[in-house]
Amino acid sequence: MTIAYKTVHRAVKDVNDQQMMSDSEAARQSRHDRLLKSLKYPTMNERRNQIKEPHFQTFEWIFNDPDVSEDSGDSAEGEERKTREDDKDDDIFDKYERAKHEARVRDASRHFCQWLRSRDASLFWICGKPGSGKSTLMMFLTDHPKTLEILNQRKISSRHDLMISSHFIWSSGLPMEAKIKGCLCTLVYQLIHSSSENSHAVLQKFPLAKAKIPPQTGPRRN
Repeated sequence: MTIAYKTVHRAVKDVNDQQMMSDSEAARQSRHDRLLKSLKYPTMNERRNQIKEPHFQTFEWIFNDPDVSEDSGDSAEGEERKTREDDKDDDIFDKYERAKHEARVRDASRHFCQWLRSRDASLFWICGKPGSGKSTLMMFLTDHPKTLEILNQRKISSRHDLMISSHFIWSSGLPMEAKIKGCLCTLVYQLIHSSSENSHAVLQKFPLAKAKIPPQTGPRRN
């Protein structure tokens, strides 16, 4: 009788422990979902969704780092020969301008790839005239697998996977699309959405985040 009682008691305890564990996981998932909901606003991806895909191979040059390309010498020689043949009838000014452009492209590619590999925390600033394709280039870089591949070359720890977060500020959009608050909400949302462990860490470090409410977007600007 005593043995039977102990067996039943142990079985009940195991069931209760499993139930508590299940309740704990459910509560943790609920907090995760609630935190995500509090960060998301309706037009979070509005600007990004308006950016058109670049034409085929338009931006591939940015990954052609001449310092690491195995056949960079042969390729450069071939390009130079082709340029000479194509430029036979061009005037000296056109040749000079083309040479300057090609040099700028090589320098931009070299500097960008070196920055991706570096553990330096400095910013890489990309600027250009309105409508020159800055946003299209940034969307290309955030989506292209080569970006993450190069970033992984500077990975400090094997315990954590790297990820790319992005936000496209839109000054003509709603207040949340134009302000730094909207940018931070987007970046934190992407970080937490990638792993429930991240949301658990955020809630532990910032307990008041449990009381967050969804941000208000407000009226559209004129």
